[in-house]
Amino acid sequence: MPQHIRIKIIEMASNGIKPCHISRQLRVSHGAVSKILNRYVETGSVSPGQVGFLLRNFEIILMKQLLLRLWDVVFLISEMERNRGLTAILEKYIYLKFIYKSQIGGNPRSRLAIQAVEKHILALKAKCPSLCASELRSCLIEQEICSAENAPTVSSINR
Repeated sequence: MPQHIRIKIIEMASNGIKPCHISRQLRVSHGAVSKILNRYVETGSVSPGQVGFLLRNFEIILMKQLLLRLWDVVFLISEMERNRGLTAILEKYIYLKFIYKSQIGGNPRSRLAIQAVEKHILALKAKCPSLCASELRSCLIEQEICSAENAPTVSSINR
């Protein structure tokens, strides 16, 4: 794979773009994106082949924790720039952390993620029982609980 594509993968990931979206946009397999991101986290290199040095385990763990904390800071700053209230920011942050943890090592639309969206739908219905399914779907997208691509369909909300 060309070096400029490898660098683009790292840039997109550091901007918060999910690996599945990176693979679609760059037309690269999800496995290749995953390997490059893991290699970058573990070694700091995007180059193919052996690097010639290996980081010790505690350095790898430290680097992963640092990257996760960096994502947290970037997320919070971007939400504050959108002038959201602190409560809304914290709710979304906790929700996204829950979704992220439920996706590790499994299908991105895992049952835990689906249950979290279902809970939000029930909460919206409790607040406004008169909302129809299409309005509920719009609320999920507006509140950034789901994107337009992965929001549940109107028929699945009606079920």
